[in-house]
Amino acid sequence: DIAPQAFDPKSEVKDGDAEALIFASTSQQAVASTLNSRLLVSRLRIPVLAPHTWLEMSQMKLKQLEDRMIYFFAPDYYDKSKDNYQEFLENHYKEMRIAPSEYTVKGYETMYFWARTLRDHGKSFWFELPDTTDLKGRFFTSFNYGKAQDNQVLHILEMVEDELVVKD
Repeated sequence: DIAPQAFDPKSEVKDGDAEALIFASTSQQAVASTLNSRLLVSRLRIPVLAPHTWLEMSQMKLKQLEDRMIYFFAPDYYDKSKDNYQEFLENHYKEMRIAPSEYTVKGYETMYFWARTLRDHGKSFWFELPDTTDLKGRFFTSFNYGKAQDNQVLHILEMVEDELVVKD
């Protein structure tokens, strides 16, 4: 549920308040639509951090997402316009006669990353990996394993002139 008092025009939150942020961790369309509507009615420009799945909702217009300062977190984001991805897509289609699934893309990227890591560092890669940050992928913008067992990069995306870009 969205607390109605959070959208009370008499509340302490002011338009463009640098300390205010709404974090929406749900992918439910009803919640996304309600939040979007409440922001429109209140005319407050408060940044919203939401899952990238909001981009797939038919009721959400890209221009609305940009105008409302809605940002998206996407742990597995990759730029589909990159030449490397286009080459992979073309080769996959030639071989399989179908477009690759998301799992295929992520699996390929993961195998590419680890194969390159093993090539560069050999069997002692695990000792060097914690000191290495911001490793580039073939499609993914970066990897950072550090002392963790999985990739620690979480991309924050925003709409800029109807295009999705990684926020600096």
